[in-house]
Amino acid sequence: MNQFKGKRLLILGANVTECFIVKRAHELGIYTIVTDNNTDRTKSPAKQISDEYWDISWSDIDSLVSKCNDCGVDGVIAGFSEFRVESQIALCERLNLPCPITMEQLDFTRDKVKFKDVCRIVDLPVVPEFSEIDAFENLPVIVKPVDRAGSIGISVAFTKEELLVACEKAVNASPSGKIIIEKYMDHCIKFDLYYLISNGEVFLLGSNDTLMCPPNKGHEILQSAWIFPSYKQQRFVEKHGEEINKFFKYLNIRNGYITISAFVDENENFFIFETGFRLSGELSFEYTKYAYGYNYLDFLIEFAFRGIQDRNFMLPPKKSEIPLLVLNHYANDGEIVSKKHLSVNCESYWIYDYLKDVNCLHNDNGNGVSKVAMSFIPVESIDKVARIIDSINEELDVIGKDNCSLIYNRITDVELKKLIQ
Repeated sequence: MNQFKGKRLLILGANVTECFIVKRAHELGIYTIVTDNNTDRTKSPAKQISDEYWDISWSDIDSLVSKCNDCGVDGVIAGFSEFRVESQIALCERLNLPCPITMEQLDFTRDKVKFKDVCRIVDLPVVPEFSEIDAFENLPVIVKPVDRAGSIGISVAFTKEELLVACEKAVNASPSGKIIIEKYMDHCIKFDLYYLISNGEVFLLGSNDTLMCPPNKGHEILQSAWIFPSYKQQRFVEKHGEEINKFFKYLNIRNGYITISAFVDENENFFIFETGFRLSGELSFEYTKYAYGYNYLDFLIEFAFRGIQDRNFMLPPKKSEIPLLVLNHYANDGEIVSKKHLSVNCESYWIYDYLKDVNCLHNDNGNGVSKVAMSFIPVESIDKVARIIDSINEELDVIGKDNCSLIYNRITDVELKKLIQ
């Protein structure tokens, strides 16, 4: 990708996750610009490492069009949000720049109802859903906004009272005010699949099984850990791989990175419930770098500059079959009195610490919990992983007022052994 050295890439969003796009673009010699409307740079970490930043909302298309024309922007890429993808589509259309997704495709992939309708058309199995009236007779259920991602506005309801609260919460979190109520898939494994589509050809990059944080009233449904690849990946491909290809063909998706989320029960029945045509918070490019030596951010960055590729994409052969464990580390919102960071120089695993320059934790989505770090641990043995996690739990802490730890959840040995089979 040396042909893009010096090109100017606009990244919509400047959160800590957008830092990964900035860093990879820098490694490729690309000039980076990030934008959001935060004038406090500590709230936009990507502004601290990019070559240039703008204090313009990524949704202010008119202002961005004018600025892009003035500065000679060569490509636009969205960060980790469907709303930014929507802005990417609108901005690229105005600037006549390549974009891997259309607004119609985005509507089908971010709207949980429309998505499940397409799944039914191509014979992909989906999680059962209920009307609000029927939900009272089918508790427990999970209630979601139809058009939000990242666990925002999602709650599990075990009682009628909790169902009423969950519905109100989901409605408030939904831009359209619409919700979906689904069967709570207890005793199932939640897993995700990651696909890269190049010129209409579908590549399965990887998958994972998910460990959820214990349910806690008032908080979102949070993901504690992932194991790559999923132990059910091959079985899913055998049963539903053909239908997945039909799904992408039905929506005429020719290029891009897409996730598919599902549950699997003890009888290996699969139930799909959502998709995302965007970068995802588990940073699955860390797995592809680890397993294949390939960072799929390169594909998305290259597409932002040149559009449809004139060469056939090939996923490199796997260089490691050892599974990868990814941990989320959370802390409750609050004023930080002191904090203990994770070591960055570890031979057997690697981490990303999000606590730098943070003096107060406050999740803008209002769920009371913020991600403070992530750990990536090759699973050479359960005992070795357990020792590493013990070391991480000892090392990482966030202290709030009254000398109380703000750490929200720590993975236990029992949970670890359940996740790593």
